[in-house]
Amino acid sequence: MITILVVDDNQRDLLFLCEILNKKGYNTLAFNSCELALAAAEEHNPDLILLDIEMTRINGLEAWRQIKQKESLKEIPVIFLTASTETNKKLEGLKLGAVDYITKPFEKEELLARVKTHLDLFILNKTLNEQSNELKIKSKENSVLNEKYNAINEELLNSKAKNKETEKRYKSIFKNTNTIMLVIDPDSGIIIDANKAAIKFYGYSYKEICKLNINQINILKNKDIIQEIYHANDGNKSIFYFKHKLSNNKIRDVEVYCSKILLGDKGLLLSIILDITERKEAEQALIKNERLLQKISDNYPNSYISIIEKDLKIGFCAGQEFKKLGLNPKDYIGLSLDQIFGEDTPFVKYNYLKAFKREMCSF
Repeated sequence: MITILVVDDNQRDLLFLCEILNKKGYNTLAFNSCELALAAAEEHNPDLILLDIEMTRINGLEAWRQIKQKESLKEIPVIFLTASTETNKKLEGLKLGAVDYITKPFEKEELLARVKTHLDLFILNKTLNEQSNELKIKSKENSVLNEKYNAINEELLNSKAKNKETEKRYKSIFKNTNTIMLVIDPDSGIIIDANKAAIKFYGYSYKEICKLNINQINILKNKDIIQEIYHANDGNKSIFYFKHKLSNNKIRDVEVYCSKILLGDKGLLLSIILDITERKEAEQALIKNERLLQKISDNYPNSYISIIEKDLKIGFCAGQEFKKLGLNPKDYIGLSLDQIFGEDTPFVKYNYLKAFKREMCSF
């Protein structure tokens, strides 16, 4: 709810203002002294202040100066209330930074119209500032990528740079880096630029690849690709895992880093692509081997089976004998030899270190 702080030492005027504003749906805070009003303003942070210029002790103009000195209050719009017809006093208030003045006796419709106008302007300005801050925050979040991406982004893709020198430097590094890069139109999904590394990786000529839509490379369903692109365009996501099809129809697993860039007046997506096919294959092989080892261990009679890592910690542990003793072999994974063998640890370490040197040992 919108809150309006009303300050006037004339009790009749104060009640009249609050009644009109409350009926219109505003929340009002009413005070007949500037001292009390200043304290309330700091506590409640109102959206608008109606302030009588001619008051006893601290007058409205002095109160306004004190409001402007406080960081939390200085952006709040103030409308001066005055019974004076002197132009100089009205001008003095406006020169100090008041957004408007209302002359007594009050005309209800005029009062409400002026209040609404300045509230709308204040809320609009506040909203724009908040959106600007959100964009700055998102921009910072999007910058948290790997070191290579940050260096390229920092060096080349300054979204505010529109001069020819920056674009020339961008094109030079973009074209010649060994990292695979594509520039995509987020609205259509069309690839509008590709560097030498991308041309070599995908197996197309420059003219061919720049005629393609991203859904002709990415084997994800078209609607899912567009959804992912818009997530990146909104700044909600920057890292993706896809399967990309090369010109020879081979499929490669890729890790894609996306960032919004501005070239000229056009907002585009820069995609930095890492081929992780071998890594994915190694991960799958490791999972397969671990499952096989687990199956052998679970079915090998009278067994205690473990894998000792080079840091002399347990990397894998299984076997029927553990279960016979009511032990869970997984509880031992990650433990050091010292935690398991106690005073016998030096002897055990000696033998395992021999094994790591490919020397025969048993104990």
